[in-house]
Amino acid sequence: AERQEEQAGYAALLERAGQIEAAYQAWQADRRALEDWEAVAARFREHEKRRQAPLDEINQERARLSEQLKGLQRQGAAVESARQELPHLESQLQAALQAQGQVEAQLAERADLERELDSARQRQAQARAENPRLKAEMDELKERIDQLSKTEGAVCPLCGGPLSPQERANLIDDLTAKGRDMGDRYRLNQTLLKDSDASVKGLERQIASLAQAETDLRAHNRAVDQFTNRREAIVLAIDEWDSLQA
Repeated sequence: AERQEEQAGYAALLERAGQIEAAYQAWQADRRALEDWEAVAARFREHEKRRQAPLDEINQERARLSEQLKGLQRQGAAVESARQELPHLESQLQAALQAQGQVEAQLAERADLERELDSARQRQAQARAENPRLKAEMDELKERIDQLSKTEGAVCPLCGGPLSPQERANLIDDLTAKGRDMGDRYRLNQTLLKDSDASVKGLERQIASLAQAETDLRAHNRAVDQFTNRREAIVLAIDEWDSLQA
């Protein structure tokens, strides 16, 4: 019974011989196909290995170009923002130039006032110094006229000889006219001193009111320089960007 069972097993195996042979042939074919695919894979891996260096270079260049593009996009945004800023900047520059011109006019006015003040002070000093001298000379003339009027035997002040009544009268007239001129000059100086005091004080007040002009001018000069430099930088950036776009 054992041998019959073993025989039955062999018989069943023999019956499946064709199927087994076919399966074996299919396995052989699959193995050869696998070997072919392995060869293809090996060639593919070698190909991938050879193309990896160029791919790395391409990826590096792509990254560099991507950063460059981002930089250009940022630059473009900054240029467009600056382009929009330019009209307002021009307005600020014109306002600063106008203020600068006004302050320069104030400084020119102050220079004129200072010259006028110096002239008024000189006239004031001259009048103040001249009037005591005129007063002394007028007193001296008055004394001489009084002496000539009271004395009959007057002598000539030039030659020392006696004067005739007509000559004495003529001398008195000359001295009186000279004294009158001195008096007019003295009164004119008095009026000048009175008026010049008010004039000098007024000029000093005007000059003091313009004392801030120099500080203001420096501030306006700085503002003009800043706005001008900013405008030039913006115009240059716009020109460069437009050239790049072209």
